[in-house]
Amino acid sequence: MMSAITSIPLFDDAIDTYAAWASTEKGGAWPGMLELPNTTIAVQAGTDGVTTYNQITVADASIFRPEQQLHIYAGPEGVVRLSTQTIAGISGNVVTYMGSSAVILPVGSIVRPAPSVGELSPLSLVHPQPIMIDRIASGIPQSEKLKFNS
Repeated sequence: MMSAITSIPLFDDAIDTYAAWASTEKGGAWPGMLELPNTTIAVQAGTDGVTTYNQITVADASIFRPEQQLHIYAGPEGVVRLSTQTIAGISGNVVTYMGSSAVILPVGSIVRPAPSVGELSPLSLVHPQPIMIDRIASGIPQSEKLKFNS
């Protein structure tokens, strides 16, 4: 009698990306915002809760990219969400939004990038935001990336 499976193919040419994108807190899932780098508001944004603005100054904008969605929380605990914005551009540590806001963001408010579109609601971890693309690209060993050349 002949076996239906004569050999199991080995996937030596497959690129292992798991460690580059998986959460260290909950296996098999993308990291949540608390596992990713964040920064804080360095200069208060907003003055009276009525006058709108479209820029914030953060302590370190190097973790952000244009078109990335940001969630801004009251500091220092970072539990209460104050605003959600999408980045239009970055100059130094000044982040310009695509829209505008009147919410007063005090110094020390926590600014977190979302790992994917729809991070909060509706939950969809399908379309990665730039912070995840950077994390995946830098987390895959060069030996794995060389497989693209074959």
